[in-house]
Amino acid sequence: MRKTLIVVLVVIAALVAAYFLAAGIIDLRIKAVSGRLERAGYAVAAEELPRLFADGSKEAAAVLRQAAEHFPKDERGRIAGFDTLGWKTDPAGLRALRTEKAEGLRLMLKASTMGQANFEMDYENGMNAQLCGILSQFGYGRTCLSVEARALAAEGRADSALGMVDASLRLSHALAEPVFIYTLVELLGLDSALAQAARLSAVASPAAVERVVTTIRGLNPNADLTKSLQGDGAWVRNAIRSGHTFVVAENQGEPGFSTPALWFLPLRRYAELKQLEAEEQQLAFAGRPWYEGLPLLESHERSFAFEDSSPMRRLARFGVVNMRPFYQRIERNSVLRDLALAAIAVTTERRKTGRLPEMLDPSLPADRFTGKSCGYKATPGGFVVYSAGRDGEDNGGDPEKDLVIDVRI
Repeated sequence: MRKTLIVVLVVIAALVAAYFLAAGIIDLRIKAVSGRLERAGYAVAAEELPRLFADGSKEAAAVLRQAAEHFPKDERGRIAGFDTLGWKTDPAGLRALRTEKAEGLRLMLKASTMGQANFEMDYENGMNAQLCGILSQFGYGRTCLSVEARALAAEGRADSALGMVDASLRLSHALAEPVFIYTLVELLGLDSALAQAARLSAVASPAAVERVVTTIRGLNPNADLTKSLQGDGAWVRNAIRSGHTFVVAENQGEPGFSTPALWFLPLRRYAELKQLEAEEQQLAFAGRPWYEGLPLLESHERSFAFEDSSPMRRLARFGVVNMRPFYQRIERNSVLRDLALAAIAVTTERRKTGRLPEMLDPSLPADRFTGKSCGYKATPGGFVVYSAGRDGEDNGGDPEKDLVIDVRI
């Protein structure tokens, strides 16, 4: 009996020692990764985030909330329809929409001049933001700005139309607390706004064009993504350490195992370590153009095996987002920003000389998908500037295969 008791005590002692030894070893690895991130200038802990992010304005947040009330979700189809053909084919409906949404548009325009909005984000205590009222409506407010720009352009008021587009572009930095979902929401409609800016530059005044160029040059989706990754990472790690419960939707495919496993100290430390390692890998490609970042993205995907649903893989991916679709989207918007600047440079040159240039200015940004010059060619109605797109194949500006901005003159 005594020997049995001694064996049991020895086993318990060994398990306890192993428990704390495993946690200690993982802690050392956590410190190593954290140190590398800090030396690179990244914010690792939640309390470090304020040094990177704007304080923002509560007044601007209030205006955005008021604006959102004018763009209910059940009207998204109607609003989107006027941004395609409805503005041209249904003039009576367009007049009614513009009258009905005038106050919402006024509020969106006001918000675009107020700087970033503070929705009282709390990184240290679970990010209890008051954003739910605008997340789904934000994009449709921007769509209404696009509809208004189309209508004004059709009336021959090109400068006013470009002013609407400029406001839409400024709203790409509307939210002061950068987390991943905010970045994605702010990008809604950005691609069409950039294309509109390029097209209107052919008919707007030089002063109006210069204003919108300044705004476009200030857009940096990759830098916004880098900040958002730091914000999300700090929040997830704080939640892991605090033992916050995560509710995982069934359609996310990661149910059941991860949250209870975090009650066990070594597994909690392991989840934190893997989240840090994921963030380090994501930050390595988030700021790079596609042709440089893709190999790093692929390496990241292999490390975390997103198709593997085994329990330990799910634990290793706790709080880790599959970045491919989002990185692609960020790069698409960065490329469209560069194409818009290229198109505006072409219309500016034409304004000066009376003819289209033979080639793009070599000082313009390269195609982020290939590292080569962006494509450009004259067409019977004007010109196109284009990117080869994710596949890297130059298809001569084919809108079905390349990423194209088509400007009619």
